[in-house]
Amino acid sequence: MKAFSGGFCCVALLAAGLAGCAGITAPVPVVESRITNPVGEVENLAADVEKGRIERLDVLSPILFAEASQSLYQTRLRLQQEAPLAEVAQGLAQGRAQLRQAEENARIVRSMMPEAIQAREQARKAGAESLGAPYQKAERDFLELTRAVETSNLNKVQRRKAEVTRAFDELELAAIKDRYLKESTDLIATAEKEGAARLAPVSYQEAQRQLAAADGFITANRYQDEEIQSKAAAAEFYANRLLQITRQAQAYRGRAPEEIALGMERMLFRISDEMGAGDLRNRSFESQSENLAVVAAQARQRNLYLEKTVKEQSTTLATLSHQERSIREQWQREKRFNEAFAEIQNLFHPAEAEVSKQGANLVLRLKTIQFPVGKSFLLPENFELLSRVQKSIGLFDNPIVTIEGHTDSTGTAQANEKLSMERAAAVEEYLIANRTVPPDHISSKGYGSSRPLAANETAQGRAINRRIDVIIKPAPLSASPQG
Repeated sequence: MKAFSGGFCCVALLAAGLAGCAGITAPVPVVESRITNPVGEVENLAADVEKGRIERLDVLSPILFAEASQSLYQTRLRLQQEAPLAEVAQGLAQGRAQLRQAEENARIVRSMMPEAIQAREQARKAGAESLGAPYQKAERDFLELTRAVETSNLNKVQRRKAEVTRAFDELELAAIKDRYLKESTDLIATAEKEGAARLAPVSYQEAQRQLAAADGFITANRYQDEEIQSKAAAAEFYANRLLQITRQAQAYRGRAPEEIALGMERMLFRISDEMGAGDLRNRSFESQSENLAVVAAQARQRNLYLEKTVKEQSTTLATLSHQERSIREQWQREKRFNEAFAEIQNLFHPAEAEVSKQGANLVLRLKTIQFPVGKSFLLPENFELLSRVQKSIGLFDNPIVTIEGHTDSTGTAQANEKLSMERAAAVEEYLIANRTVPPDHISSKGYGSSRPLAANETAQGRAINRRIDVIIKPAPLSASPQG
């Protein structure tokens, strides 16, 4: 297995303003002479590898991260095959060394090509992955540069990072245009196939002009979503209009002038008859159109008056029924809460978690969530329990979630408070990483041993006090109209 070190070498040379590093080889990892808990140590490494994946080490340091993942796999295999502990320790040390080197390499990549990283993230956010081959090429070029950092080929990074940045920037713009202008582009293409340039040249030019205006605005103002939507809607309107005029012009081809005029007359008469404007067929089309416009304006004024009257009456009714609506909304809120409460109770065995109400909040007291002694990282054994916590939170629309960590009284109060905060934060990070709740709707706190549920004098009491509480505050229903 090939390994790379030299993160510190590259950092030093970067600080000195040099363009590259000399060839580098990995030192032999320090082998731990003894490991008392091999299963726990392997799972610790697994948790660190997964954390590295979340931090995008698989992209920013692909070779080293792949090697760390392979070391984890091989070490797990040795453990399953009951290999000597020295071999397990060797694999653990090697995996940790590779992971540390990957982290160092990622820091170098971030310092060398921040613009490319940002451009890539912006392109992905805009949906550039849907563009297929062009995006895949840019992604390959990006990974080629991050691998170049790992192999100390920094001259290549310096030469090509602007090119990769530009490629992702162009992909972001293309993705935004594809999202907003694809419908208009497709409509115009359909109209072209049906003869728009020949049958409706004026409408064709106008549709192209509107599309070009929207395209140019996006090029210059790609983040002004509201204005982009307005211009894209105008482009789509004129593209649709072009298609309809093209088809109408095609339908009229070969018809006699009188037949066309009679068709227009029928349309005008249908409208005037429906509006009660009388039979106007003895007038010119322009006169009929003007008369219909007057009738329509009068109808609009009547409608405005009626709308005003209805609005005034609605305001009066809203004022009278405000209290009734408040009571109904309160009942609906309690009904939804109770339904969710009952469903969540069925998700957990009483020995796993206590489900209770605290005012308007629902509290999940996780009894069986486990952390290594004195540590704050989550073990894989907790993931099934946390998946049910995720499902519980998902039963509420846009809730506010608070994670509270608690310990027993073993150790100092300061250490316990720090440990409880770190454990609560680990659960918070897990829920955010799994998109259970937005980051601005979740927080974590640590109370150490200050809020015991049982006496700390017994092992059973201390076990009860070591817990994680998940507090779910449902979002209120939409506010009632004010009278």
